[in-house]
Amino acid sequence: MGDTDQSPKLAGAEIHGFATVKALNIEEKLKKAAAGWFRPNEIHAILSNHNLLKLPVHPEPVQNPSSGSVFLYDRKVVRNFRKDGHSWRKKKDGKSVQEAHEKLKVGNEERVHVYYARGEDDPDFYRRCFWLLDSELERIVLVHYLYVPRTSKENSLSPGALVIGSGESTPLPRNNLNLSSQTPDSNSISQHSEVSGGGIVSDEFNSGNNNSESSKDNTWKSLTSDLLRSVLTFCGFAFVGLMYWSNREQ
Repeated sequence: MGDTDQSPKLAGAEIHGFATVKALNIEEKLKKAAAGWFRPNEIHAILSNHNLLKLPVHPEPVQNPSSGSVFLYDRKVVRNFRKDGHSWRKKKDGKSVQEAHEKLKVGNEERVHVYYARGEDDPDFYRRCFWLLDSELERIVLVHYLYVPRTSKENSLSPGALVIGSGESTPLPRNNLNLSSQTPDSNSISQHSEVSGGGIVSDEFNSGNNNSESSKDNTWKSLTSDLLRSVLTFCGFAFVGLMYWSNREQ
């Protein structure tokens, strides 16, 4: 029998698509997490099999984790797992953190909760908290921190330090990601968007609208200015002509 047959089988393979531990290749997935977000099916596989994958569950919040860091917590035990030492954008009340919520699909069904938070001091620094909708598996949360430059056009998966279990984090070089605005689907959530109400609202979309309105205002002002100049020029010529014919008649 081959190595794949001898590798431990993963629970929920019919959902996330990874039949064995070897097929998931958790070491490689964690390395890539230093520069990009997990896919929904990868999150499902990790949260469904964290014991089998020997991923430690932290007893208390890790403080000031750097970009690329990934941690697991038991939500029933560590209820304050969000108290990580970072400053996150607040709601209008100025007290509670503003978190957008989305349910991600794996296949055709919603399987994963995700909560987005954005840095207060650095708006390109994000935190995502994932846990499963399955009531029997919902206790474990995966928390992922990542620096995502909004102006980046490249999707780079550069090697970097990943922390899962040690409680220590090493600063990573700031990585580039493709930030085109789109709704997260069953294959990828690499593009970041903020959820408001029932829809997806991205900074790029808002910026595009503002630029469009500004462009319309500038165009209207330009047309008005050109028209005014034309009228004044016409009046000037008419006045000169009138004075000319008036002098000839005298």
